[in-house]
Amino acid sequence: MTGQVFIATQGGESVKLGDVGILIVAKSDVAKYLQDKQLDIDEQKGVNEKEIASINSGKVPDVVKNDPDYVKAEEQFNDFERQANEVIDRMGRDRAIEDDAERQIASDQADADSKTAQAGMQGAIDDMKAATVKVVEKIEKYPEPADYFQGFSSSLIATTTTDSEGNFTVSYASKVPVAVFAHAQRMVGDDTEAYYWILDVPANGKSVRILLSNSNLADSDPDGYLKMVASR
Repeated sequence: MTGQVFIATQGGESVKLGDVGILIVAKSDVAKYLQDKQLDIDEQKGVNEKEIASINSGKVPDVVKNDPDYVKAEEQFNDFERQANEVIDRMGRDRAIEDDAERQIASDQADADSKTAQAGMQGAIDDMKAATVKVVEKIEKYPEPADYFQGFSSSLIATTTTDSEGNFTVSYASKVPVAVFAHAQRMVGDDTEAYYWILDVPANGKSVRILLSNSNLADSDPDGYLKMVASR
């Protein structure tokens, strides 16, 4: 079997993915893996429901506290809060300044610094709220294909790796129905995009060519693996 792994961007560019592991596995092993994974998925769903209920009640569960964007915003809030407290302390000392003009200058500067700190605190609060919303959205999307296939393992019938152009060749023969599995990732700006594929392939792959791209990602579940486990 020959093939290629690539991703078509919104700008029309074809990004070929090299060094991607191509696994040929028995379909029965995939089904067994997904059945076992579903138990973990169901357990996590229960945890997610409790976290959403906690957020809706005004609490901040660990899933939010540990979010990088929330952590950054919380640190900024704490910094601005310290600045605000320092301004308050300074205001108390400034009242002891005997010279009226000098005291007024100090008071004006303290007012300006206080407004800056308060604005910074409010901005950080807004950022924490935005981070919380993103966490909730991620929880509500659960499970996604990546949640099922992250950490996928199976006995291998055959395996290979794509070259720098995303091309691969793998020889195998099997007496049982088989599938091809692949996982790749790439940096897009500051984010990492992850891609998963799981597709049926002929038991004898000598004359088969397969393209792994946007059109047949696990997200679209082209051969119904996720539908199968969800229906159990």
